[in-house]
Amino acid sequence: MVISMELKNLMFGIAMFAILLGVAFADGDNETGNETIRGISLNGRYEHTVCKVNHAMLTLDSYITCANANNLSVGDLSDYRVKLQNDIVALRTATDAKDAEAFKAALKKVLDDMKDTAKAIRESLKDKGRERGAVLQCVKENSGDSASRLGQCERTALRRAKQETGDYYRNHTDKFERQSDRAKERGVSNAGSENTINIAKSLEKEIDKAVDSGDSQALYNLRLQFSRNAINFWIEQIDAALDYVKSKVEGSSSANKDQVLSEIASIETEVSSLRTSCAYSADVSDPVAYAAKNKECWDSLKNIEKELKDLRQLINSGRPQRTVNETEG
Repeated sequence: MVISMELKNLMFGIAMFAILLGVAFADGDNETGNETIRGISLNGRYEHTVCKVNHAMLTLDSYITCANANNLSVGDLSDYRVKLQNDIVALRTATDAKDAEAFKAALKKVLDDMKDTAKAIRESLKDKGRERGAVLQCVKENSGDSASRLGQCERTALRRAKQETGDYYRNHTDKFERQSDRAKERGVSNAGSENTINIAKSLEKEIDKAVDSGDSQALYNLRLQFSRNAINFWIEQIDAALDYVKSKVEGSSSANKDQVLSEIASIETEVSSLRTSCAYSADVSDPVAYAAKNKECWDSLKNIEKELKDLRQLINSGRPQRTVNETEG
């Protein structure tokens, strides 16, 4: 099959939009926190919480056993164990769904239920005199090195969380580089993206330091910066793709060339405005305002995504039809 250069150029231009639309705006949800809470992976937080819940349930079981052994009536505390088990199921579901809001709600529930469990144990020991001392001694003896096991479990979970947190951001930077390379392979000049990739790599190092130091506020602020930088990466990618497609449309004989160029100009104006209003900043002195601005910027990008889809359809509808020579090999 022989295809004219004009049609081939337009098809490449349309392919550029396909790449952008297939990759770009999945970041919007992830970068605003749907896979992390304050930058730490949900899975890491889940595993750390499970350590605490397992320890709480073991303590509860030991208490019930020791109370029975000392003929101490403490009532039915089994419901507390069931609640904790159900809480962990809910937390796992939210983790698998990568739903940060559901995770926060489930985490609050499990922490509240652990407090209630501890309170119920304390309440059951009130005014128990000698039996109280015997039960507590029994629990202490039965617990053995449970505190040490809890500490080891938590340290293991935190190490895994640190690794996952670093990997999470490194994977995004790698994706930026792959996207940039694909654009270059198609002859799209996107030098503006190089600066955002360098910033992402620099932020990766700072994120690793924050994770190692345990500074959750610093980590949260860096995550916000990473998100803003990702916004700017996609702004650069869109701008480069629009410029590329515009050059191909201008040299084409598309039936709706003027309409397409008008739409491109309109989107370019939006992108230019977004570049100014969503410019990268390392100043996160007001994290709440910074996060709100990030969300606003991602929402604007998603609106541009819809416009790019419409533009792609418009280009397709007006592109030159294949001639007999183009459709017959």
